[in-house]
Amino acid sequence: MFIAGTSWTSTQQVEALIGIATVAWLWDTVDKIRGALRKADSEGGRIIAMPSSWLAQAVATIHWTATAAPAVIHVFLLTTNGMTKPPGYAAMDLPEVEVLHKVDDNPIDAMNKVKTAAAIGILLSFLVQQWILNTLGKQFHFIGPREKAQIVSDGPYGYVRHPLYSLLTAQAVLCIFAYWNWLPVYSLIILLISFWYKIPIEEQLILDDANVGKAYAEYKKKVPYRIIPGFW
Repeated sequence: MFIAGTSWTSTQQVEALIGIATVAWLWDTVDKIRGALRKADSEGGRIIAMPSSWLAQAVATIHWTATAAPAVIHVFLLTTNGMTKPPGYAAMDLPEVEVLHKVDDNPIDAMNKVKTAAAIGILLSFLVQQWILNTLGKQFHFIGPREKAQIVSDGPYGYVRHPLYSLLTAQAVLCIFAYWNWLPVYSLIILLISFWYKIPIEEQLILDDANVGKAYAEYKKKVPYRIIPGFW
């Protein structure tokens, strides 16, 4: 492949695809979240309860930052280095896994196929994100219940209580395979710790709400899993 008179290797082409998928993912997420917040603010009313701890209030910012940081770093480093990982960043790559050789006899081609599949997965996650936000509608919030609170239990909320967190977790895993680097691994760890800390606080705020607390307690019995069906 020739771009601006320069021949790109297959690996550079795959990295370009990953970069496009990553930028599209970040842009789409910001756009959808802003739209969901506007809709919720206008139709669902204001947030009526927030946790008292500063850490509990900041944890949403922490997990969104952990989600975006590896993606921004990856795209920046590769676009400023001709779609090739700089030595310092490449030194953080994950080790080769023998099972990848079953994908292709050539280790480089095998890795490129895995990365391409992960990039496609990132793009397809847009559809899941839209499904979740459409289902949640005017109830969307980062941590506190709204004035016109209602329990959403259909669609993805019939499988887990926090499908948006499930999606962020899945996207972090896809980034691990797309970037093949330790940065998204660290991001995933921060995400899971953030969710472990945030979910009980978020749910307690809903349980304490006089209008929907009892209904949410029943919903928790109906849908026992927070993020991963059958596991957590």
